[in-house]
Parts: sequence; structure tokens; C-alpha cells
Amino acid sequence: MSDMRPECHHWSLQQSIGQEVYRDRRELIELTLKAVNKRRSLSRGKLDADDGKHCAMGCFWIDHPRALVKTRFIDEIARINDAKSDRETPKARWKRVQKWLRDELAALE
Repeated sequence: MSDMRPECHHWSLQQSIGQEVYRDRRELIELTLKAVNKRRSLSRGKLDADDGKHCAMGCFWIDHPRALVKTRFIDEIARINDAKSDRETPKARWKRVQKWLRDELAALE
């Protein structure tokens, strides 16, 4: 179970039929970046915030609701997403996470 996003465990049990298993790091980062790029801000601390926004992994699962990913990847993305204080704006968080995802992709080439 994810330490950073414990709600993933409950969610994945509900979505267990017909899951797509993602193991390739590059593919996961690409899909997460595409999902984040569709939004203009990111929430902090939970997959789905009360205001209808999502963290980076929440964005990923909105676009890929049957995806099954390793807990290690969930926690890594959540740590990047939540790295700054509560005072960071959702837009600034979105820009920072986008940059990190792009840098990770470049490092994998």
C-alpha cells in the first residue's frame, strides 16, 4: 500500500476487473506527463481534492482508470507533487511537477 496515497489501496480494489499493468518507467512518466498537461493546476496531499482538482497521480488515474502501477512509483510521484509547502499555489505545483516529469524523461533517453 502506498505511504503517500493510502486511498489508492481502496480505489484499486474497487477497480480490479480488467486492469492494465504498467511496468515500464518511461511509459508511466509519459502517461503521467500527458495527464498533468491536460490540467492547469495540481492539488496537494490526496488523489482527489475536495475542490475537484487532482494530484499528479490522480490526473493519471482520471485518464487511465484501469491502470495498475507499483506503489514505489505512486510514492515517488506523490513526493514530488507534495514536496513544497501548503502555500505553494496549485499552478506553481503544476509547473514544478511538469518540469520534473520532463527532466525524468530526458534522463531516460
